[in-house]
Amino acid sequence: MPKLKGKQPGFQMGAEHRGKIANSLILSNLIRHCLGEWDMSQTQVTASLGLLKKVMPDVSQVDINALMTHDLADPMIKIFAEIAANGKRIGKD
Repeated sequence: MPKLKGKQPGFQMGAEHRGKIANSLILSNLIRHCLGEWDMSQTQVTASLGLLKKVMPDVSQVDINALMTHDLADPMIKIFAEIAANGKRIGKD
């Protein structure tokens, strides 16, 4: 079986290459393309997006962990407790 060309596992792009991509007009051209000011083929768009992924962080997922606490004097706690205890609306028999 012939050896495939391309990146080897664990490959890290150097800072020099990242800098060249970041300083290029790729992002500007993509924006101009989206605004209809610059014509790009589908292959050019795909290649441009691939290069941008090398230098820009992926923000497609955001994880929020939060802990909410309430004072026991909070009037909503009493209301929620009554609803949970009765299993019905407040004031209904």
